[in-house]
Amino acid sequence: MLRNILSQHAMDLKRPEQDYRIENRDFWDNHGPERRDVFIKEATQTIDKTPVPFSWDKYNLYFENGNRIVFENDYFDRRRLLNLRILAECFENQGRFLPAIIESLRSILDEPIWTLPAHIPAAPPEGTPPAESGEQTVALFSAETAAQLSLAAYILQSILPSELYEEIQTELNNRIFRPYATHFYKWMGQEGEKLMNWTTWISQNMLIAIAYADPKIPAEAIIEKAVRSLDIYYTYYGDDGCCDEGPQYYRHAGLSLSTAMYLLSKLNPAFAATYKENKYRNIALFILNMHIDSEYYFNFADASTKAGHCSAREFLFGKQIDSLPLMNFAAEDVRKNPLAFSNIDDVIGINLFYCLIEIELEEEILNFRCSAEDAAKARDVDYPSCGVFIRRRGPYQFAAKAGHNNDAHNHNDVGSFTLYKNGLPFLIDVGVETYQRKTFSDQRYTIWTMQSAYHNLPTFGQVMEAPGAEFKATDLDVRTDSIGMNIATAYPPIEGLSHYTRVFTVSDDKIVIEDSSDYPQEIMLSLMSQEKPLVKYSDRTFNIRYGNLGNIKLEADRFEVDTIPIEDPRLRKAWPDTLYRTRVYFKSSIKLEIQ
Repeated sequence: MLRNILSQHAMDLKRPEQDYRIENRDFWDNHGPERRDVFIKEATQTIDKTPVPFSWDKYNLYFENGNRIVFENDYFDRRRLLNLRILAECFENQGRFLPAIIESLRSILDEPIWTLPAHIPAAPPEGTPPAESGEQTVALFSAETAAQLSLAAYILQSILPSELYEEIQTELNNRIFRPYATHFYKWMGQEGEKLMNWTTWISQNMLIAIAYADPKIPAEAIIEKAVRSLDIYYTYYGDDGCCDEGPQYYRHAGLSLSTAMYLLSKLNPAFAATYKENKYRNIALFILNMHIDSEYYFNFADASTKAGHCSAREFLFGKQIDSLPLMNFAAEDVRKNPLAFSNIDDVIGINLFYCLIEIELEEEILNFRCSAEDAAKARDVDYPSCGVFIRRRGPYQFAAKAGHNNDAHNHNDVGSFTLYKNGLPFLIDVGVETYQRKTFSDQRYTIWTMQSAYHNLPTFGQVMEAPGAEFKATDLDVRTDSIGMNIATAYPPIEGLSHYTRVFTVSDDKIVIEDSSDYPQEIMLSLMSQEKPLVKYSDRTFNIRYGNLGNIKLEADRFEVDTIPIEDPRLRKAWPDTLYRTRVYFKSSIKLEIQ
């Protein structure tokens, strides 16, 4: 669809002329009143701060021992500092921050490579650093850098030294536009291919970069290539709108699609026709449907249960589809967390275009109100494209995960479930630790958080679920108050195992989980929790108490409780310093009654 719109209107695209330029005082003097003083104060406090210079030693740590954080912390800090200085200068408009802006621009232009070490295609074997040649490739944050620099030069052109402005355009052309136009990268997509967040995230930033680049840089080929990738992404996305990377990655996937469409509709209003499509609407509403309460979301794959705060971008997505519930959901969250840029990732605040959207919509968001009826949220949601099924009954918020083990950011979690009670975590999906080299390597499933034994799933002897699209749930039976499936097909061949049937039954009074199998040996069932399980038992009847949340009643042969210390900083953003795994051992069948 997007390519059709472009083919009909290719000659009608208009790049922005005024938008956010510093001399456009109508914008800067009349928007962002809540942010103005904050940005100026913070920029003043850091006006003498020298950006940490690029270091090959830090860059190569990734290839030496898998550590990507040391380099990335400096990398993102340089970009946040630049944005802060630009926004403060645009608000104040006195030239006070211009020398610091130039210093920040210089620090990024002087980086020999904008591509993160983890994003270099065909990265060399561990222990072998890349040739320090500064070879450029268009990946997540090189494209993000291009968008930032292009927009910075556009906004500040009237006050930047002309030679610096021209240098920015030259570097953009050499490092980003030329490689993008002449190379095919896997994330660009092929016909019939289901894609992940790289496609929308990078394509969005390429559109920002070229829309605000100097007019002498031709835009047609860049826009055409970005639209092609976005069209493939959209065409082969599930009609139900489910993001198979989880709610945290929605903000880089579906939400980046929304931001790209917002920019395309600036170039030509014809692109806004997409807003009326049911699939586009479903993509937008995913984040609302996955919300549990407060800061908690139903999570799977690499996503965290604390998927981050909403921003003006979710509000904008709601405006695009005329959804008062989504607009209200975003507005309420923004009002509670007015300076929380989008999510809990380490990349907060580095996209200058996002910052501008926040400023542009701030007053509208702060003043937005709608009736309780218009703000109503969905209760039950089915996402068959990814095998995610959500039920809300009485005090219980429940989600079952069917599907297969080849999701983007996959964990081996087919047949697992998460349960919250009164909006608090009861039985959980842990999420993922801080990314390192082996996170996206053939060693991925040696990491405990990726393994089925650390989800609410059975283990047969030492055999856990296996990764791959062929390892999936079968015999799916989804009803209003029950969800059934066979998950033996998510495991590699196991002698004596032909079926493991799992049925979830939900009601206002309790959640019942009934598992049955023909496996002839003892089965171990894992139950992951934030609350420490306190177990009472008599003969084979166990009553497991989870703090003030409730009990699980079951019959089993025996149980063990593992205490799991949580020291990883990414996990600690979602969880306390200790989690627990209750291992329940049984044969043939087990029934859990949760109240």
